[in-house]
Amino acid sequence: MHGIPIIVKDTLCSPALGLDTTCGSFALEGAKAKKDAAVLDALLRAGMIIFAKTNLSEFGGMKQALMTGGWSAVGGQTQSPYVRGGVQPNCILGHSTPAGSSAGSAAGVATGFAPVSIGTDLDGSLVQPATRASLYAMKATLHTVDTYGIQPISPEFDSAGGMAKTVEDLAKIMGLLQEGKHYTSHLTFSFKGLRLGARVAQPVKLVTLEEAMEEGGGDIDELMDHDSKVSLKEYLSNFDNPNKVYGLEDLIAYNQEHADLELPPEHPNQEILIGALKSNMTDQQCKERLAITRHRAVSAIKKSLAENEIDVILGPADSRIASVAAAARFPVAAVPLGLADFNGRAFGMLLISPENTEAKMFEVLSAWEATLGPRKPPPMLVNWDSESEGIRL
Repeated sequence: MHGIPIIVKDTLCSPALGLDTTCGSFALEGAKAKKDAAVLDALLRAGMIIFAKTNLSEFGGMKQALMTGGWSAVGGQTQSPYVRGGVQPNCILGHSTPAGSSAGSAAGVATGFAPVSIGTDLDGSLVQPATRASLYAMKATLHTVDTYGIQPISPEFDSAGGMAKTVEDLAKIMGLLQEGKHYTSHLTFSFKGLRLGARVAQPVKLVTLEEAMEEGGGDIDELMDHDSKVSLKEYLSNFDNPNKVYGLEDLIAYNQEHADLELPPEHPNQEILIGALKSNMTDQQCKERLAITRHRAVSAIKKSLAENEIDVILGPADSRIASVAAAARFPVAAVPLGLADFNGRAFGMLLISPENTEAKMFEVLSAWEATLGPRKPPPMLVNWDSESEGIRL
């Protein structure tokens, strides 16, 4: 990957690049991180050229419940190069949005600024934007990627991952992120010997997120609220910040004091931050509820795989399948499928399989690419007429 350009989400600390890390918030504008993110170090050691940081849903979407996917105070609204007419007002995760929170990492690759990018994923934050940009992407098994220096929400769900236009490029990026892994030898480009389950061809019952949280399990949002209070403080301690924002209380106060910048009419709330600050869940309660939720999710997914004699489960990207995978700590990958007739936006599928089975997932990804052919680039870019500076439709 030496000499290959790459763009990274603006949650990765990057003092070596001389670039601010804002997480999309003016509260971190001018703040200087003390140490690079571990992922950034890995990319630089490989000789990759990191030439830009990408927009996102502010603070990974943990600011406001109804925030439009891909919007931040610093970067504004991320637009999809596929969607005719752009993002519709107050659309949240509607059909015109690039989804979030790693919207800029997806849109940047789809637009051609780089062949690959780095995003982060809580429970769909990377793979859903990837499908809306007609890309391949992967979030690896939890804790197999070093997330030091990346803005967290919950260490029990967060990870970093790659996006790319081809499966081979994605395999190389994931090999860098998961040190010591080599996936290119698993690109078989054939479905021979693979066993897949999906509602399209073979109905597979998969536990819902609600079922995983039943009988003593914890509401994922509540678990994340508990974790984010501590994890965000640890992350912000890595900065010298002229705005003196070093925890949730500081951040909430800054937003209130700078409401003209941080709480504009179209995004006037910060109820997720306030809810996290008010969380009264104890560490022990969080640990117990997380263990129950995780056990139920793992057991249910493995039961579906065993009963149906399949290796991988496929499902629609615009569903909670990524959240179920996150609850189980399992890897999840994205594949492109097509473009919507009504506005041109890309859509795709997600794959989940048990922990540490990324090699098997790459077999499926490569077979998918070989069968469906190259991804579809944005028609509005392909048909761009430089002479008239318009679009040929």
